[in-house]
Amino acid sequence: MAKKPSVKTTYVDGDQTLIANLRVYEKNLTAAVADGMRKFGGRVESESTRRCPVETGELRSRVFSEGPLKDGDEYVQVVGYEKFGAAWEQGRAYALQVHERTHVAHKVGEAKFLENAVNALSGEYAKYLQKLLGQVKI
Repeated sequence: MAKKPSVKTTYVDGDQTLIANLRVYEKNLTAAVADGMRKFGGRVESESTRRCPVETGELRSRVFSEGPLKDGDEYVQVVGYEKFGAAWEQGRAYALQVHERTHVAHKVGEAKFLENAVNALSGEYAKYLQKLLGQVKI
């Protein structure tokens, strides 16, 4: 008659405490990332506004930063202009046109003001997020 293999079971003392602490850590981590996204979105908003062309100042007044918003399994921070395709006196929004016209010389500001702001700050984001995550506690 063949011997049955012995089965070994490992138990961890305090496993429920560990699971509870991991849940708290996950919640704090998510909150830290959300806060970081919100703050960094504000930095992009400020930098793009500084770069935004000015004729009347109306376009600069239509900047927004919203989020973080959950998109499936990801969170996104949205920074833009004319949130709802705002209607102007001329009957149409124009943020996209001002942003994309690279051939226009502006007295104040530049074309690609939002894109350039994101590009200028993108190198800082990973360091900023790393710093925030290092501060997360249980």
